[in-house]
Amino acid sequence: MDAAEVEQRLRVVYAQLAELGYEAVRDMFTDDVEYVNPPNAVEPGIRQGQEGLRAVFDNIEDATKVMNYEIRSVEVRGHKALVTARMLGEGRVSGVPMEATFFHVFTFDPEQDKARRLAWFSEVEEEAARAEFARG
Repeated sequence: MDAAEVEQRLRVVYAQLAELGYEAVRDMFTDDVEYVNPPNAVEPGIRQGQEGLRAVFDNIEDATKVMNYEIRSVEVRGHKALVTARMLGEGRVSGVPMEATFFHVFTFDPEQDKARRLAWFSEVEEEAARAEFARG
């Protein structure tokens, strides 16, 4: 995939994720996908495989009614993409409006044309996100 195709695909994935949930996007990821939360996350560490990734998105859905993901930018370099996005939603129980800017670094498996790694970074961790994106 070229950079324009990657960007378009990721924009579709975030729209489907907000509207339909994880099942709508699961085919975007390899079976052995890694999801990486930074050490300062509420649940730090690495989640392995489709079930681990599903648990991450289930936890988000349990806590938050996501209204939309606004993609601010997508940068593509080689087999990696850096997405800067903002999640708009509300607390599932409280109804309190929420918004959060975050970074996702996708690493794609070129043979499968799917993401094999997804690393999440909070708004204050842009430098770390960019370092992950730059790593080969």
